[in-house]
Amino acid sequence: MLSVVTINLNNSIGLSSTLSSIFVDKKKHFELVVIDGDSNDGSKEILIQKSFLIDVLKSEKDSGIYNAMNKGINLSSGDRLLFLNSGDIINNWFNFNKFISDHQETDIVYSNICKVLSDENKTIESQFPKSLSLDYMICFGLPHQSTIIKKSLFDRVGFYDENYSIISDWVFFMEALFFHNATYKYVDINSINFDGYGISNQTKYLNKIISEQLDYITKRFPSKVELYKSHSPYVKKYFRSMPRWKKYILKFLFMKFNIL
Repeated sequence: MLSVVTINLNNSIGLSSTLSSIFVDKKKHFELVVIDGDSNDGSKEILIQKSFLIDVLKSEKDSGIYNAMNKGINLSSGDRLLFLNSGDIINNWFNFNKFISDHQETDIVYSNICKVLSDENKTIESQFPKSLSLDYMICFGLPHQSTIIKKSLFDRVGFYDENYSIISDWVFFMEALFFHNATYKYVDINSINFDGYGISNQTKYLNKIISEQLDYITKRFPSKVELYKSHSPYVKKYFRSMPRWKKYILKFLFMKFNIL
């Protein structure tokens, strides 16, 4: 059985969209686990209204995104997990049912995903390769919103590392694929939309993301530090937003001394 884990903190609009997309199918064949961080924006009222459709509900303060996701792992009873957080929606039920039914014995099953930029009235589809090389994963990674993870993989790899506040899902995939020989399969369909203005897509968090990724790569894959600096889309986006005179100076300091 699949457990869909939804975490939320003060995102009542996103939570409502996520739950509405899930409950379009009255015959859902999965467990729904919702972890709320003691929201005070109306999210709790939405959860009360929908509680008869939620299999496991927990609302209490947590220490961050991955603390909440780890709670979801512990409280889920399915043998496979999908983290569909508030603001992420199922956009195609035919594709979604195919996605969750295929390759049930594989550790990691991933599919395409659409980034929704509501302010620009634009949707961008991201496709992924069939083969996940170390170089690809160093620079890009997988979207947790459209990746099903076998629950037993968390027993082998460990839960999400809460020392990393933004990139721990990326860290988990790196550890699973390259240190624990996790099996994986790509399904070339799109069934999930995610909010293109989430934390990992906001410019103000780029410094934090790059710092956390560099810390991990330096410890686990030191030979790939230069590759990351030169090819990471986060690094490129970070410097692209700067004035030219400032960019050259700061980029030199970053490439030479890891200074951001």
